[in-house]
Amino acid sequence: MNKKIACIVSLGVALTGCSSIGPKQIHLDRGAYNEIIRQTDYQQLLNAIVSLSYLETASSSLSVAGITSSYSLSSQIGILPSWSRQLGQQGSPPSITQSLTAGQEGIGTTYTDSPTISYSPVSPQEFVMVMETPLSFTDINLLFNGGIDNFSIISRLLLSYAGQLDNASAASDPLLTKSVGYKNYYHFVDLVSNMLNSNQADISPVLINQAPGVMITFANAFINSTAALEIKNMLQVPSDSQKIIFATKGTTTFTTNQNGNLVQTTNANSANDVVFVKTRSLYGILAFLSHAVAIPKADLQAHVTNQLKDDHGNPFDWTPLLKGIMNIQSSDNEPTRNVFVKTYAHGHWFYIQDSDLRSKATFMLLIRLMTIKGAESAANISGPVLSIPV
Repeated sequence: MNKKIACIVSLGVALTGCSSIGPKQIHLDRGAYNEIIRQTDYQQLLNAIVSLSYLETASSSLSVAGITSSYSLSSQIGILPSWSRQLGQQGSPPSITQSLTAGQEGIGTTYTDSPTISYSPVSPQEFVMVMETPLSFTDINLLFNGGIDNFSIISRLLLSYAGQLDNASAASDPLLTKSVGYKNYYHFVDLVSNMLNSNQADISPVLINQAPGVMITFANAFINSTAALEIKNMLQVPSDSQKIIFATKGTTTFTTNQNGNLVQTTNANSANDVVFVKTRSLYGILAFLSHAVAIPKADLQAHVTNQLKDDHGNPFDWTPLLKGIMNIQSSDNEPTRNVFVKTYAHGHWFYIQDSDLRSKATFMLLIRLMTIKGAESAANISGPVLSIPV
């Protein structure tokens, strides 16, 4: 009997196990949690762009502050004792048989996973600070340091003016009624990009009067080239200059005082041979990109969104402005293949194709900018955390 009891007890120990389930669960769960947080962050950003195309405010959201998950593993085994007594023959004592039986219905293992998800609500005040504050060259230089130095994308997406050159500065107006100006600006961008791509010029971050900026330096052999002279003429820079420095004339920032109120501060820059630029805010960038959304024909006919007309009364063609930057497609059916990110809004699916590398690159640039600006605001404001057990 002792051997049988030992065998059954050993079976119970084997079911329970003597090693921790934690390391195995990290291997299984970490990637899954990271992936779903990434997907929902991307969906929120795409939804914000689509909302602006429908003249809806890109509202604040919840960010995942943390995930706490507790695991438990328990096993059970039912041991059923039994006794039997058998009478012996006449004159013999009775025999008693004892046994322990492991019942099949009594064997089992219970596993529980109890995650608690903590959300950090983004306050309206924090949201305004993040979305409405114009980008600084500190932000742009961080992009450069992170390997994003494509002059064409940065200048077309992040700037609204370079000197007197207008980069569709009115594109963020939700009720835009007249065509936006951009052709001279895009011509300037093409000239600079061609010189940079052919090593006739170089671009790098720079400090000017202790303020960050970006400098374009022409190679010695190309200071007086046709392209360089045209660029300098467009920006009203002296024709003999070897470099052009881009900086903001006044950097406006929003901070909070001890009473929790927003305080606006502006620092003016002044330097020689500098082209002053105006940067877009995150809101301005998203509003500009909202024109890349393919609005379904039914919604256009229902006039639920603003459709800009050109000087001839035809729908304004945003393609030249957004080509190579962003293309957001729409469908009545949920796309399931070749999809990078998708969201459902206004009864339609909106998505970016996985094979659209330029749109993906722009989207990732937005993610980096959101992270940079979010980190800046988090240093000044800390909101409550909402924890929800699942």
